[in-house]
Amino acid sequence: QFANVGDQLIARAVIRNETGRDGKVVVTLKSPISNQTVTLEIPQGASRAADFPLTFSAPGPVGLEWTATMEAAGTSIADRVKTVLPVGSPMVQLRETYFSRLDAKSNDLLADVNPQLTEGRGEVAVTVANTRLASLGEQARFLAEYPYGCAEQTTSSLVPWLAMPVLGPLLPDFARDPEEVQKVTTESVAHLFEFQTDNGGLAFWPGGTRSSSFASAWAAIVLARAAEQGTKMPPGWSQLLEYLAKSLRGLTPNEEASLLVDRVFAAYALALAGRPEASYHEELYRRRAQLPAEARSVLSLAIMRADGPREMVSALLRDDPGAPADFSPYGGPARDRAIRLLAWVNHQPKNKEVARLLAEVLAFGPQNRGGTTQSSAWTLLALADYYLKVEKPAGAGRKAQGTLVAGSTSVPFSLNTQQPAIRESFPLEPQAAPAVLQVENPATATLYGETRFAVYPPLGEQPRQDRGFAVSRSYRKIGADGSLQPAGDLRVGDRLVVTLRVEATRPSFFVAIDDPLASILEAVNPDFVSRGVGGAEDATPGVVSHRETRADRVVYFCDALPA
Repeated sequence: QFANVGDQLIARAVIRNETGRDGKVVVTLKSPISNQTVTLEIPQGASRAADFPLTFSAPGPVGLEWTATMEAAGTSIADRVKTVLPVGSPMVQLRETYFSRLDAKSNDLLADVNPQLTEGRGEVAVTVANTRLASLGEQARFLAEYPYGCAEQTTSSLVPWLAMPVLGPLLPDFARDPEEVQKVTTESVAHLFEFQTDNGGLAFWPGGTRSSSFASAWAAIVLARAAEQGTKMPPGWSQLLEYLAKSLRGLTPNEEASLLVDRVFAAYALALAGRPEASYHEELYRRRAQLPAEARSVLSLAIMRADGPREMVSALLRDDPGAPADFSPYGGPARDRAIRLLAWVNHQPKNKEVARLLAEVLAFGPQNRGGTTQSSAWTLLALADYYLKVEKPAGAGRKAQGTLVAGSTSVPFSLNTQQPAIRESFPLEPQAAPAVLQVENPATATLYGETRFAVYPPLGEQPRQDRGFAVSRSYRKIGADGSLQPAGDLRVGDRLVVTLRVEATRPSFFVAIDDPLASILEAVNPDFVSRGVGGAEDATPGVVSHRETRADRVVYFCDALPA
């Protein structure tokens, strides 16, 4: 199955001699952590075992190659087989990214870095760029590597691939070739329609039967952009648009504010898809006093896409102290600024409001602290349009030259409009971290840096880190009589109860509780096993919105988690 760093195992090869001759057999085990040889006397038709002790020293796939050779009557007989064993780490991988201005002649990238990052094993990747937009690589990776999959998250993970034609040159650590982009886009689009329900809308979770108005509108917004780039839409596309059109026709005189906002997103999706509903644009505009500033910006995008009155757009984008606060569980300051920037870039790209909003979006965006799939996706959409309409026409991309130094390695670089960013990676090994990691900028040109660590810390207890949640776990064994007993003296076949205690200091939305299993445990899927024989049971019914039982973990999703 799989092993952990530090595990000590015996690898056993059983050799059977079917050559028709007696003789000595030399058995060899070759792997990155072992290259041992054992000689066996094996009579014809008999079997013998060769044992090789192993200690796993690093995460990653290890190829165990077994070779058996026999010399008999001047003839050499050989056989070989290879197996690959994934080796993980019992420690949680630390992933941290640091952003910095590199305007000095010598810039130390290790200053103020978490010391845990330089003590472990992994990799540090450095990006140097002549534009602030190169920091979008963190947003793109966050979305593309996001491990969970409701309809909103699945849609958002498609956005970096759609932004690739515009932002690819700025993302040297994420840029992909056009064939891979098209392949991922096509597969993601097909996967999204697996959420489709009978009425044409999309359910929020896989297997759901009730359509989510927001998830459906958000998916249509992104899918319309994919269609513009040439991606073929499945047959369910027209049903999804029809569902959104019908949702507008359900607009009532006393519409609840949250539902009104969903209608705004639906109107924008339809406009992007070439089916604008101008009469509903006017009706939503008439009710703009009920809309937060963010929703007003989305409505302005729908009107612009439909070539509607620019006066309506200007009125919607005007600052209004009386606008209600944003109440969406999907929203937040980062998404709000990104949507407003997208609207202003499409309305008046040279307006001073664009520069102000750009600064705020970049202040929120690169670190992605407290960021969500929504804020990251809208940030990429906004900055792709900004780069295309503002920065690129202005000839962005100043020339700069310098050197990236990591330990004894020096990598010269040259940046210009065609190559606005470079990326280099360096390994981190225990007790051998680079004592120097810096960027030499002799001309003190305006440069921006991103230093990204992905490190497994040394084995052992790690300091507690408070992120607003407290998590503890306990194990108990289920006795033969069904009683719960201490989890000691465990044997193959024993059943355990794993209890997770999660405490939240404040109400939270869209929380994933991801519980990895110890390497020899298997989760009992409660969908297939009755409660009486140890299926999982939630102590807080109604809080868990969706559960997934995987080979190596159990994951719970809470759309709304109370304090």
